[in-house]
Order: sequence, then C-alpha cells, then structure tokens
Amino acid sequence: MDEISIKQARQITLHAAGFGHGFTADQSGMDALIRKIGLLQIDSVNVFQRSHYMPVYSRVGKYSQSDLDALTLATQPKFIEYWAHQASFIPLEDRHLFHPRMTWYRDRFHKKPAAERKPIQQLMDWIVKELEANGPMRINEFEHDLNKRKSTSWWGWSDLKVAAERLFFMGTLTSAGRHNFQRRYALAEQVVPVEHLQSRLSDEDAQDELVLKSLRHLGLATVDQIADFYRFYPTEIRDNIRRLQDAGKIIQVSVENQPKPVYIIPGTTEPAPFSVNAILTPFDQVVWHRERAKWLYDFDYKIEIYVPEPKRIYGYYSLPIMLENELVGRVDLKHERKEGTLLVKSVWQENPEHKYQIGPIAVLLRDAAEWVGAEKISVESKGNAAASLKKALK
Repeated sequence: MDEISIKQARQITLHAAGFGHGFTADQSGMDALIRKIGLLQIDSVNVFQRSHYMPVYSRVGKYSQSDLDALTLATQPKFIEYWAHQASFIPLEDRHLFHPRMTWYRDRFHKKPAAERKPIQQLMDWIVKELEANGPMRINEFEHDLNKRKSTSWWGWSDLKVAAERLFFMGTLTSAGRHNFQRRYALAEQVVPVEHLQSRLSDEDAQDELVLKSLRHLGLATVDQIADFYRFYPTEIRDNIRRLQDAGKIIQVSVENQPKPVYIIPGTTEPAPFSVNAILTPFDQVVWHRERAKWLYDFDYKIEIYVPEPKRIYGYYSLPIMLENELVGRVDLKHERKEGTLLVKSVWQENPEHKYQIGPIAVLLRDAAEWVGAEKISVESKGNAAASLKKALK
C-alpha cells in the first residue's frame, strides 16, 4: 500500500481492536478476544455498566457477565490486574513484561527520605505478614485486623490503601480477583505461577515486546499512540522504535491526514470488509486517545465525568456510538436498577441531518437495555437526537 486511506486505516485498526473476527460470547471466545485486544481497562464508575464489561459487549454482543468474571475476578484468574493502561486486566503471562515498571516503582519509593519512608514501610511490612498468614484479603479485612491489633493513630484506612497500592505497583502484591468489586490483595507468589514471577527478558527486551504488542493491538499508530497504550512517555520508547525498525519488526507507512510518522507490523493487510455497529465505553482503545479518535474518525471525544456539571456538553457518562465503522454520536446512559429502566439522559448525533441513523441507534439501545436487564427505556429531552429517538423507540 503506497498510502493507506482513512477508510483502510479504520478497517485495520478496528480489526486489530477485536472487531470483525466473529468471537463467540462464551468463555473461550472472550478469552481469545481479550488476548486480541491486549487488555481491559478497569474503572469504578457503574452508572450504566462497569467499563471492563463494555469492550467485550461491543464486540460479541449480549453475554453472561459471570463468564467474564470467571476469567478476571476469580481467585486464580486467567487475566490479572496491573497498571498497564491505567488499572487493567492483562493476560497472566504478560505480567512479567512489566517487571521493569515494578522495579522503577520500588526504586522511586526507596529514594524517599527515611523519615517519610519509614512509617509507610512499617505498614507495608505488616500487610505482607498478614497475607502470608491469611492468604488474599480485601482492604476492609486489613482494616478490621488493624483495629484489633494496632492503635497507632496515623494508621487509618487511607494509609492502608496507599501502602497496599504501593506494594501492588511494585509487584509484591497482585490481585486474587475481587469481591463486590473490591480487590482481593495477595502476595504475587500466591497467585502468579512461578514461571511468570521471574522475567525471562532484559528490561530493554521487555519494553521492546510491549511496544510491539501495542502496535499489534492498535493495527497502525504514531509514536504517541503506541506509547499511550501501555502508558509510556513517547520519549521512553523512541529507542525501542528505532531498534525495532532497524530489525525489520516494524515499518513506517504513510496514512491519509497524518503528518507524523505512522508505524505498522510488516505483512499487515487490510482485512476482508466488515461493519461495526456498537456502543463503546469511554475506556475503549478505539477512543481513549483523543488525537487518534479525531484523526481516524473526526470525532472529538472527551469524557466529562470530571467536568463540573454546568460545563458539561454531552453528559456525565457519554458513550460513543459507532455505525458502519464511523463514530456518529454519543449517548449518556444511566441504568436505574431499582426501577428496571435504562435512562437516556442525552443523545447526540455528529450530523443531526442523518435521520437514517436513528433506527440503528434505537436497536443498539434496545439491545443494551436487554443486556443489563432493564425492562424499559426512558429518553430525556437533552440532545439533538432525543426527540427523534423517542419516536423511534415507541
């Protein structure tokens, strides 16, 4: 391909992101899907649905959440938590690739002044001993034991959480699933098979592999976008890019509307045509990099959870809508669980003149309501597509 068009780039990147493969909505299909897309980002917001459930739904349709929980939240999960693209579920066998990051967190902590480090170190040591004695524990179980055994005034809940998270970043602790979505902390050796505890790669090779994996999961990308996948700074991976390019493991290509260098894995071809109609989470790799979404889809997307309500344009939890491989709108959803209602707080089209999109959007919302167990859909008046959607849903 002399120059990759935007249309071709969308097909390549969506295919790399797990669309168009026909993954099945059972545990084996979900296992294969997560490995294809690389990770599931975790977010605590549950206003519509917790975010890590959404990428699977967007790609396979309605599925049993208990099947995904069996892969991610069990005591011995196949996908384990680490700080990959923020907090994420990653394949267990990928954990060793983050050992250099774990070492960096340990080194940074030990460089702190002794007076600042000592109190938190004492608490970290206590947490490790508790886990050695009791096995995996949630933070409230630590708190219960601490109140029974310790009376030191500065050891409060926030101190416990900070200490546990430090140990999690350092790799001393990991997750042994969750209970009521609270992480069950465990010593790494209590969960991670011994063959994955010790890295088999140098720091340089581990980072090379993460850069390659980023590009495989993105399909094609700029340096900034590759770096963002596993949360590196672009300057951190420039040597990796150069080394991988010299080795012929990645090549540079020209892509429409992108002045920056774009990289791709050699042999990547445009997949057979497929069409995506889906509601996405804000934490889907299709949209989580704002400049990438703007470049590939002309879609300027910013999650407004942290925007003060009077300044929000589209809504608190506005989800991108994709029709026929284009991002055509956004919908702010809330699952009113007690009332059994999927509340559409606002719905917007990028081009409100495209009335033909309303029917497919209504279909997506009916499916979403059924998936989360809502018996009815209620549409509020906010948004340039609200009135049309109300009519379509009737």
